[in-house]
Order: sequence, then C-alpha cells, then structure tokens
Amino acid sequence: MKQSWAASVIIQHLLTHTHGITELSRPASFPAGTSYAYSQIGYQILADILEKVKGKAFAKLSAELFQKHNLNPTYYPDYKFTTKLSTGHSESENGKLVQEGKPSNYVAAGGFVSNVSDLARWNSLIYKGKLLQDTTYKRMITEQPNAIRNHPMFGETAYGYGVTVDTKSDILQLGLTGYSPGFCSMNFYFPDTDVSVIVLQNTAYNLDDFKKTFGYHLAILNTVRSGKLTKQIH
Repeated sequence: MKQSWAASVIIQHLLTHTHGITELSRPASFPAGTSYAYSQIGYQILADILEKVKGKAFAKLSAELFQKHNLNPTYYPDYKFTTKLSTGHSESENGKLVQEGKPSNYVAAGGFVSNVSDLARWNSLIYKGKLLQDTTYKRMITEQPNAIRNHPMFGETAYGYGVTVDTKSDILQLGLTGYSPGFCSMNFYFPDTDVSVIVLQNTAYNLDDFKKTFGYHLAILNTVRSGKLTKQIH
C-alpha cells in the first residue's frame, strides 16, 4: 500500500534524517522536514533511487566509484569474499567479550568494509573538491533546517547532508561516528588545518554509556581539537 509520506518526502529529507520514515509499510512518525530522527532506512531508499536512475545495482555502482579512485580495500560487503576481516566483539552482561555476527544494517547507511588508509583518502577526495561540485559540497557541509540531534556523545549536533557540522570553539569539524554491534568508528575532518581523525575499533564496552564505549575515540578527538596535534591521526 502506498503511504501518505510518498508524496511529501524528498531527497533533501532522506539526506538529513528529517523524513520520519520508520518502516516502508507504516506511516511516517512526523511530517517530512519538521523534525529529526536518525534513520538508516532513509539511506537505503537513497540507494534504491540511485539504482533506478543509473540502471545498475548499488553494489556495482559503489564498486565502480571505489575502483575509479583507487579505494581498493573499500567495498560493498557482499561484493567480495575474504577471511581476513576483523571480527566485532561486544561486552556481555557478565563483562566478557562476545563475538558478534555479520553486521546487518543497511549498507548505504554505513555498512561498507574499509580501513583507515582508505578513509583518509576518502576524506581527501570528498572534502577537497574531487567528488562533488562546489555547490553540492557547500550544501553538504551546511547545517540543514530541523536537522538537529541530541547526540549521545556530543549533545546538540547539527547535520548537513550525511555529515555532522560542528563549529564549537570556532573550529569547523565535519564527519561522523558510527556503531554496529562490535564495531565503533569515528571519522572527522578539520578543513582549516587539513587534519583527519580516524579511529576504528572492533571491541565495544560499556554499551549503556556511549561516551565510555567511544572513550578512546573521544580522547584522541579532544587532543586534536585542543591543538596539540597538527597532522593526520589514524
């Protein structure tokens, strides 16, 4: 059954988590564009749209993009098979680490396989005008209407298109944190100093308090923000 939100949700809403869609078979939780709710399904819909426009599978399209820019270790999880990937582990109620299964989140929302070197290269590509037109890039890093979240680690946080836009202490910080069971990631970029902070971890502790779960990530980020480090930190 066609939902009422089909006539009101546009790409802008999907990019900024302001669409209100929780399930394709259910009404939206709020009118499109009026509020923010972090959602992975919105990015899967964007991938579906891209497939329609390009006439190719999203996995194929992403592979072509990564190959074009020599991002060889980065790929759609079902596009390659390898036994050399890190396994995620989460802390159980008794304090022991338990191995997690394969991540099941929507790939377009953050399920790609990658490494620190490729993420650093990606930052150079996307933040230095090698992937997007100037007007598109400016939209991506501009705080969007009603795209404001009470982030579990950073408090009130504004979003552009797919990235957070933080200007606290007059420092422009762009990027995201990411969590999938057993995996905690952080990738932030500081345009004014050309510094990347990329932290990948395959153990997740203290899941009732993400500030503790991402404790190492935040410590490194805060050190960089304090000005003690001036080169890329991986």
